[in-house]
Amino acid sequence: MWVGLSYCDGDWKQVSLAKRGSVISAAVDDWEEEIKGVEGARLRVDSPFYLGGVPTELVHSALKDHSYKQGLGGCLRGLTIRSDEKKPHVSERIPLFVASRRSVRVNLDGCPTSESRFHCRGNDSVLVYSGRKTEAMDYSLQPFTEYLYRFVALGAGGWTSGPWQRGRSKGKAPISVPPPNAVESINGFSAAVNWLPPTDNRGPIDRYELKAYNRDSPEVLPVQASYPADGNFTGVITGLIPSTQYIITVSACGHDGCTESPIDSDGGNDLGFSLTTPVEAPEAVSSPSAVSSPSALFVIWEPPGRPNGEITEYLLYHNDQMVYRGKNRHHNITGLGVYSTHFLVLSACTSMGCTNSSQVTALTSQLPPGPLHAPTLTPLDSRTIFVEWLRPSQINGVLEFYSIFLSQDGAEPLLAYNSTAIVEDHTLRNLTPGTFYAITVAACTGGGCTLSPPSHAQTEESSPENVPAPLVTPLSPHALNVSWSPPHTPNGVITSYGLWLDGVLKVNSSSSERFFVVEELSPWSRHILRLQACTAQGCGKGPMVEMRTLESAPEGPLLLELTNQSSRSLQARWTAPTRANGNLNYTLYYKSKDGESMTDGGSAAGIWMSVTDLQPYTNYSFYVRGCNTQGCVESLPLTFITLPAAPDGLSPPAVVNSTSTSLNVSWSAPANSNAPGPLYYSLQMRTSPHRSAIRLVDNATDTFSYYVTGLSPYTKYQFRVVVSHIHGKTAGAWETFSTAEDSPGPLDPPNILGLQSRSILAFWISPKQPNGHITNYTLYLFPGSVTSDYKPNSFSNATKSLHTNLSPLINSNSSFHTLSDFTTPSGSDFISVSPFNTVSNIVSSFGEGPAHAFPHHFSTMNPRNVENSDIQSTHFNSSTSSFFSSPSRLTPLSATVPGNTTSYAFVDLLPYQTYILQVEACNSVGCSLSSMSQRFRTLPATPEGVPAPDLYSDTPTSVLLSWGAPEKSNGPLERWLMERRLVGTKKVSIVGHLPADPPPLSFLDSSSALSPWTTYQYRLVLQNQAGNATGPWVNVTTRPSRPAGLSPPKVKVLGPESLQIAWSPPLIPNGEVHGYEIRLPEPQFSHDAADGALLNVTVTNLVPYTNYSVTVLACSEGGGHVGGCTESLPTPVTTFPSRPGGLAPLSIVSVSESFLAISWQPPSRPNGPNIRYNLLRRKSREPLAVTSAPASTATSPPPSEDLHRWLHVYSGTKLFYQDKGLSRFTQYQYQLEVQNDVGQTAGEVFAAWTMAGLPQKSPSVSVHPVNHTALQVNWTQPSLQDLQGEVECFFLTVEPPQPGLTQTFGPDVKSTVINNLWPSTNYLVSLQVFNGAHNTSKTVVNVTTADGKPEGMLAPEVIPVNSSTARVLWFPPLQPNGAVTGYKIYLNDHLHDSVDPNSGSYLLGDLLPFTIYSIQVEACTKYACTRSNVTKTTTVEDLPADWSTPHVQVISPR
Repeated sequence: MWVGLSYCDGDWKQVSLAKRGSVISAAVDDWEEEIKGVEGARLRVDSPFYLGGVPTELVHSALKDHSYKQGLGGCLRGLTIRSDEKKPHVSERIPLFVASRRSVRVNLDGCPTSESRFHCRGNDSVLVYSGRKTEAMDYSLQPFTEYLYRFVALGAGGWTSGPWQRGRSKGKAPISVPPPNAVESINGFSAAVNWLPPTDNRGPIDRYELKAYNRDSPEVLPVQASYPADGNFTGVITGLIPSTQYIITVSACGHDGCTESPIDSDGGNDLGFSLTTPVEAPEAVSSPSAVSSPSALFVIWEPPGRPNGEITEYLLYHNDQMVYRGKNRHHNITGLGVYSTHFLVLSACTSMGCTNSSQVTALTSQLPPGPLHAPTLTPLDSRTIFVEWLRPSQINGVLEFYSIFLSQDGAEPLLAYNSTAIVEDHTLRNLTPGTFYAITVAACTGGGCTLSPPSHAQTEESSPENVPAPLVTPLSPHALNVSWSPPHTPNGVITSYGLWLDGVLKVNSSSSERFFVVEELSPWSRHILRLQACTAQGCGKGPMVEMRTLESAPEGPLLLELTNQSSRSLQARWTAPTRANGNLNYTLYYKSKDGESMTDGGSAAGIWMSVTDLQPYTNYSFYVRGCNTQGCVESLPLTFITLPAAPDGLSPPAVVNSTSTSLNVSWSAPANSNAPGPLYYSLQMRTSPHRSAIRLVDNATDTFSYYVTGLSPYTKYQFRVVVSHIHGKTAGAWETFSTAEDSPGPLDPPNILGLQSRSILAFWISPKQPNGHITNYTLYLFPGSVTSDYKPNSFSNATKSLHTNLSPLINSNSSFHTLSDFTTPSGSDFISVSPFNTVSNIVSSFGEGPAHAFPHHFSTMNPRNVENSDIQSTHFNSSTSSFFSSPSRLTPLSATVPGNTTSYAFVDLLPYQTYILQVEACNSVGCSLSSMSQRFRTLPATPEGVPAPDLYSDTPTSVLLSWGAPEKSNGPLERWLMERRLVGTKKVSIVGHLPADPPPLSFLDSSSALSPWTTYQYRLVLQNQAGNATGPWVNVTTRPSRPAGLSPPKVKVLGPESLQIAWSPPLIPNGEVHGYEIRLPEPQFSHDAADGALLNVTVTNLVPYTNYSVTVLACSEGGGHVGGCTESLPTPVTTFPSRPGGLAPLSIVSVSESFLAISWQPPSRPNGPNIRYNLLRRKSREPLAVTSAPASTATSPPPSEDLHRWLHVYSGTKLFYQDKGLSRFTQYQYQLEVQNDVGQTAGEVFAAWTMAGLPQKSPSVSVHPVNHTALQVNWTQPSLQDLQGEVECFFLTVEPPQPGLTQTFGPDVKSTVINNLWPSTNYLVSLQVFNGAHNTSKTVVNVTTADGKPEGMLAPEVIPVNSSTARVLWFPPLQPNGAVTGYKIYLNDHLHDSVDPNSGSYLLGDLLPFTIYSIQVEACTKYACTRSNVTKTTTVEDLPADWSTPHVQVISPR
């Protein structure tokens, strides 16, 4: 049964298949077809029944001729199977959700009729492929959509078409999924969710996933639950956290992915279903922790790990008794015993219940032990004391250890014992004998330590120890001064000191003096001294000290003795003086005609000493001197002549003049002949140290130069001079001289190796006769037209140097890379390449650089590092190649290399060119040029610089290519190839070829494989004998066209002000659709069609209940060309009406105690006709309404019954209302309702107060002085009834000054301190209260500040009366700051006397005559005293007194 396209209209179709007897019928809605079969045959089904399609893996013969495998490609619902075998008929409705998941070709959820996006359209077929292939891919399909395809074959004789065949695209995840429509909390940990299936099915859905996003903690992963798509759209999501806000979403999932309902809008508003879970009892309540003290526990705790809601209170249990209840997280438990055990439990509560923590045990802290008695001390011997003590009466914790502190002779106590062994005795050892000790015991717990009172004991005496060494100081050559200090460990009372001198007790005295002078000693004599100290128990000796007396001048003669040792040395010795009287040092002095010298003789006498470095055959005078610190003694001088010797001081020979074949050698006489008689000279020569010497001059007496001829150029020779006489001869050092250089000898032409298309390797042999140091080789590279008699020097000397890059030529598969002489030595000076040019001057120069780098030439080319290059090479750029491009110019290229290099590689040569080489060797004298090498030609190379084609697409299916010649052909050209590929692919096609004709060339690609608005890449391939060269790829895009197949948009009314518009892209975009324009027709707005952007938009801010005609305009473009625009058919739609919106806030003005004026503005969005206003009022606070008001408040209305009740006070169309008859000082709330024919909208609630009444009572104020400059002011706040309102502020005024100073305080302030006042001053303090409308009367308090410190006490006036009396006068302080209680008289900064406050003078007596005194007066109040400045005075003179009796002493008889 072929239904064609009639079923593809987006509507549900009733399909039935039936067998009645022998007739089988199939019906689609009202269209039915029948076929008659075998009579009486019964239909029995004993195999799987496939509805809508068959699985892909199913194999059946019937499927070969029919395309059933594609399936329905639509939606099924309401499947019913009925059997006629039973009477009555039995019908069974089949639940499709139990079908196998293999039925992926049929959407088992059903398809909503109004949301179908794509419909089939009759013969609206499009061309999807044009070409010669037998297969094609269609990439412009919609998901989960059925299409009809057929092929049309075209030929020269016409065309023919095949049958239509069905094909269906695979499904995709839905575009959008609506949020859940209902969510209900089951408890704090789970919620029931109800949702609707997505409306834009693009494939089968097999499950739904529910997710709950934690809004309070967005970083937490969402809670998930999954349910199969079995037709049930209700599920339970568990694992939630109580009292938490969640956003619930639903995801529809299939084999092609999942789509989740929206969570947030672009503005951050929640689009998902918002849910707040209910409160539950807390979980994971942590145990409390306590900070202990001896009698209290400060308990703290953390919030529960999972509070499951707002914590309403905490309950703290101490020893099963509740001690705290509240919201704080700390509590202090006091009145506990020291180091006692306590049990704590914390309970955390929410509105749903409480949860206890685990029980913890806490201990109060320890204290130091109670009083500790003084220890009992028992001295055992001179170094040991036994200490005993009693255990403390109060431990106050755990006794941890005892400590003993030891103090010696009142010094700081030191720790002598510390042990955790709890024993009450200890023996102190290693004490100092005869020492008074104070011993204290400490008992310690975890809370601290307690010290006992000290006990005292003294050890027994012993002999002294650590006796110090005496301090010995030489006084003279005959006396020593000895002093000492007491022993460091006296071990008792020192009774006497003794001094031992050289083993004899020199002094033994009990005197307190600690020094002694030893006399009658010899100069520089050595002595040993030792100190002895004694107690009653014995004596001790200190270390020995060695000391000498001071030196004196030596006495007695010195005898010097000399003897010959050699011509340049002798031996000397001497005797010591009779009395050295000190440590002597000897010095030997000697002099000759050349000067005087000396040598150190040491401190020993009678030993032979050698004197060297003497001059042979010379007269010397010797004497010796011996000295100490006090003087010297000398010997008599002694004359001595040294022995003769061979000459010395011979200088090496020198060259006066040298040529390439001769040397002029000269020499001079020796500096010292060292003997009498004439000198004889000989000149010797040799060519090397291994050759025998040649005598040129022999035993000449008056010859000092010699001219040597017949030598070789640039050769080294060695010369020396020999001088002699009858006592010996001396040969000078060999000196090397070289003959001058000469031009090199003949040189062979270079040879060629490794001939390549762009490089050659040249090598040569060094000249057999270099005649000097070859500094460099220069290679000349000529074009092939140069004759054999060409010489480079025939050109101009002007050379333009080209800096070239150096790189290796030989690759890894060449046989030349192993030549050792290709390496450039590190010591080479430069490598340059320069073509000769007759026009320009030399412009190259060298710069200094590291030894391993070549000097840089001035050039526009960038040098390359050649440090690791194995072969010298030269690269030429395009400018260099021009030297060989013109046959009329014979311009060679030169390359200069160091003289130790015999190979060079020329690179970057022109391929397929003829060259000739010549080499020149140079030294410092001249150069030698080889003959021309044989001609050679470089090999061809692949072309270079293949041009990129210029591409132009004139039509959507053709591309024109045009190009010019290559930069370098590098050999005979053969042909051009044109290649093409699709952008993003690697498959390359050859679209044509052309012969290598002269440019320019062009080619038109009009292949059937080209498609409109498609990007292709083209490149050129050029062939010659060496191979192929490819040019760069160039992109081109065929021209665009206007879109086709744009469907009308689907519009869904979301509300009175919003529409959701969805559309599909054009079936054939024919270009780049960068955006769409949505037209209603007004407003119009654009939508960006970026990659991945959803083609739906929500239009807001529309006018409710308005007709709109919605169209979509799609435009294509590309490559600067406009393809065109297409507008879809319109879709009519009407927005819903709505309630009024845009309500303005109310304006409420308090006019009086009972009158409020309310006004408002019309709504900015009426959203319908017949606007009316309803004003509601309720009384929210009435503070003055009390049940038992005093008589004074009888005029106020009693408490009303309309408190917190809304009352309609106005209904109409006016924009204001005057609300009168209200209560005094009462807060009212107003709400405006605006309604039209659709509904009404309530505005926000606004509150206002009526004014307060006249206050009935003033506040009470108390003032008292804080000190002499401050007053404390306290006041009470009047009650509401007294004030007839609430306090807004207090006004506090203080007088003086006039006018008074006024301060303003808020309603919460009840006291203040007024500072910076004057002492002992009367002030008026007044207070007023303002209730927002009226002020109370002033409450005035009179107060006086306290007395202060007097100020301005002037210095007193002092009048001397006589030599022992003076009168003191003063004035009261300028600012007494209170009542003066008295005055005090100070004499020389000491209090002398006090007088009553009424006095102004005082008589000072008992003074000393003619003495200066400093006098001050101090004035005092009750608060403080002030002392005046000092007044100085001098008493009157008097007669001398108190003469002492003279003392007379006899000095001498006369």
